[in-house]
Amino acid sequence: MQPPSAWRLQAVNTVTVRAWATVPTTFMRLANFTNLTVTSSGEATRRMVDLSLVLDVSSSTVKQHLHRARARLADLLSEATEEVAGDVD
Repeated sequence: MQPPSAWRLQAVNTVTVRAWATVPTTFMRLANFTNLTVTSSGEATRRMVDLSLVLDVSSSTVKQHLHRARARLADLLSEATEEVAGDVD
């Protein structure tokens, strides 16, 4: 069995965009080209990430540190959610 650090899943999200348009020409009309079709394409790939977090909530944890850790976790989740929402727009 391989150690956990060698386990690598290659899960990715790939978005491919292609666009084209027929546009009128200006100077090329002199050579009898009135329209020109232009095309473009692009691809973006993002690796999927699974995140696990373990939070010690035993009685040995100082209550003040626990509140601070929960607040930082809320910040992390908020930022991660904003980034995902930004990717969808």
